[in-house]
Amino acid sequence: MRFYVIAFLVIVMDQLSKYLIRSYIAINGTFTLWGIPLTHIENSGMAGGLFQGHARFFGVVAVFFVAAVYCHLTARFF
Repeated sequence: MRFYVIAFLVIVMDQLSKYLIRSYIAINGTFTLWGIPLTHIENSGMAGGLFQGHARFFGVVAVFFVAAVYCHLTARFF
């Protein structure tokens, strides 16, 4: 159960930070957090900008991956 609580909190913090950055920092705008300069950029690809413009494909792959992991863990198909 602890795993799911931690995973949930990580997802919430990730989405909250994205919302706050999109709301308050302009694209290419820079701000400093604890002495580290951070710049707001947009990335429609994966892993550092690879395969930009293929977000739907990766969304479909992610859904199939999650379904396969779920089926494997519940031993329904594999």
